[in-house]
Formats: sequence, structure tokens, C-alpha cells
Amino acid sequence: PIPVAAKLKKDSVIINCVGITDDIDPTELKGISSDNSYVRVKEFNDLDRFVKQVTDKTCKSVIVPTLPPKPAPPKPKPKEECKHGKGDIVIVLDTSTSVGPDNFQIEQTFLKILVSKWTIGSDAVRVALVQFNTEAHVRWQFVSSKAELLRRIDGLKFSEGITVTGDALALARTKVFPNARKGVKKMVLLVTDGKHLGGEPPIPEADKLKKEGVRIISVGITNDIDPTELKSISSGNKYFKVMQFGDLAKFVNSITRKTCKYVE
Repeated sequence: PIPVAAKLKKDSVIINCVGITDDIDPTELKGISSDNSYVRVKEFNDLDRFVKQVTDKTCKSVIVPTLPPKPAPPKPKPKEECKHGKGDIVIVLDTSTSVGPDNFQIEQTFLKILVSKWTIGSDAVRVALVQFNTEAHVRWQFVSSKAELLRRIDGLKFSEGITVTGDALALARTKVFPNARKGVKKMVLLVTDGKHLGGEPPIPEADKLKKEGVRIISVGITNDIDPTELKSISSGNKYFKVMQFGDLAKFVNSITRKTCKYVE
């Protein structure tokens, strides 16, 4: 039996032995056992007294120690751009009915990635936000902390309504940019999925902003936008055309380059 036991052990089989009565061969059982020891029972009637000992021995053989989980590798921080830029940016965000709650979450993720790439600070880029649907609201004035910006973007709520782009641009001009720093570049980043449907006409409001030295970058999502309107709103008559909300992340780098080019 010992050579056969050796073959089993060679195949990674653990052998525990229980020897009953004095008729066993202690040397043989030790040679068969994986750890050269065995449980010795004087007679069959005593077997139940050894259940715990045998259980502990078998469990110790088959239970693999639980290793602590490896710590997850740290997530790489997005590479910051605009390292030497200094500007005040107002995000003008469309959350009208056509956007919907699911696409609104995509907008939030897009903004967080974008903000992560900007160098935010009191002596760098500051960001304010105007949210609009049937009405336009200043959600916050210029913020100079990246952590605070990310927290505020997460806290935005979706609400339905029509698209009043002109009112949102007017609000940015009259209520937000008066708090901009003197001598720094000023910019609007307009994110919308539709055309103006009420309130002040957006093109004259955009012209007023440009007249005050504000550059307007527009992101138009889906085919429901009005290309002529967005071109007229945007500085240089150019805008970013995104076919669907799920594609927004693909435009982060190009939008980052365009914003950084202006503020640096």
C-alpha cells in the first residue's frame, strides 16, 4: 500500500488515516499518511469520540487559507490640460424634455470628464453653470475647486421643459459674467440637443456676449439641432456635431483642445 499511497500523494491527493484496534501496523499507516501520522482508535465503539479530531484534520487538509484581496490598482487620473490657461468658463446646459433622464446622466459624465481635464483653480480656470429648459437658472457662480465642481455636477437634477437657449445665454451674460475676473479670457460652452423654442432669440443674445469678449463653443447633439442657429451662436461659425448622446465622450479631447487653445 505504501507505493500506491505515494503515487496518490504525487498526484496531490492528501491521505488521512484512522487506525482501529491493535491489529494495525503503525509503521505502515504512517507511511501511507500524508503527514506521517494517523488517528489511533483502540476499538470500534470509541470511533464517535474521535469525530471532532478527524473532522478538524480533514478540514485543515482541504480548506485553502483565504488570502486578503489584492488592492485594486489606483485609477489613473485624467491628464490635465490648460496647464497655463487662465479663464472663466460658463457651461450652458440643456436639460429639456427631449434630453431625458438617461441622457442627462450622460451629460453629467461628459462634464465631469471635461472638468477633470481642465486645470481648475483661483489662478487658473474657474467654472460656472447655467441649466435651462422652460426656464434658465444659475446653478452656481464661478467655482475654483475641482472637487467641488465634480460634487456639484453630480448633484444636478433633471427637469423637463422646452428649449430656451436665448434666455440661458442672456442669464450667463447678465448674472454670471459680471462676476468674472478682469483681464482673463471668458467663454461659454453650450451643450444642447435641440433648437430654440421659446424665450429670447438666441442669436442676438450670443452676439451680445461676443461683443463683450466672450467666446462661445457649442456642442449640438442629435439631428434635432438647428445647424444654422448653432453656427450663428458659435464663435467662428463652427460647432461640434454629435450624432447621439452616447458619442459625447469621443469629443472630450477635441473640445478640451479647443477650450485650452483659447484660454492659454
